[in-house]
Amino acid sequence: MDVWDNADLILESRAKNRRGHDWLTDLGQVAVPTLVIATAADGPVSTKTCEVVARRLPHGRFLRLDAPFTGVPWLSHPEDIGQIVVDFLAVQALIQLPELDEGT
Repeated sequence: MDVWDNADLILESRAKNRRGHDWLTDLGQVAVPTLVIATAADGPVSTKTCEVVARRLPHGRFLRLDAPFTGVPWLSHPEDIGQIVVDFLAVQALIQLPELDEGT
């Protein structure tokens, strides 16, 4: 799948040097819930790439933020982003609670 924009900028140098390495396939190994946030104003990595990343994560969630959020929403709207993250974590905690209850 060719969804590349500047996504290679986020890769570690060792992975970048491996020709033909599809880092998207490694995402299936991430075992924790992950929130992938993108804005319409993102520059280096497109919202399309972020959405693909979230779909490849076993417990990935994608959230696209439109105006007034900028390409760096945690700087332009820290309270809003903080609440989004807290809400995501709260939902994840509720999802995990039944598993925790089984062991007690």
